[in-house]
Amino acid sequence: MRDLKNTAVCAAWIAALILAGWLLWFFTETPRERELARSVNRILADRGETIVLGGVSTKNRRLFSLGAEFPLVAGDGNPAGGSFLVFQLISGGTALSCGALIDPQGRVERLIPLGTHGEQIFDRIPAGIMEVYIRRIEGGTLP
Repeated sequence: MRDLKNTAVCAAWIAALILAGWLLWFFTETPRERELARSVNRILADRGETIVLGGVSTKNRRLFSLGAEFPLVAGDGNPAGGSFLVFQLISGGTALSCGALIDPQGRVERLIPLGTHGEQIFDRIPAGIMEVYIRRIEGGTLP
């Protein structure tokens, strides 16, 4: 009986920790996405890009399980049309942070590496892998 009670207490602690972690993850989604947008804006500005990501918006937003989509804004803060998807591109066992510039019709205009390592090896990624990612983004099925 004592072993059953100890097992139940241990299981309750584990369940409580999992629940607390999930609640923390759920309620901090918007601040995490805002920080990601700020970080990506800094990277794009350092690269000399004129792209500026807007804040977190749920309007007309597609859901990607392993990516975050942000609306593009003009310099005056008004919507510029299109969006920018931040995701991980995996090629040859290497994961690279990348961004996809998406036009208002949902087509990928170009992929942009986000980071110095990605810039160094981006040209060596096979065109077939890039094409698969582009088609999956345009179809809204990025894993």
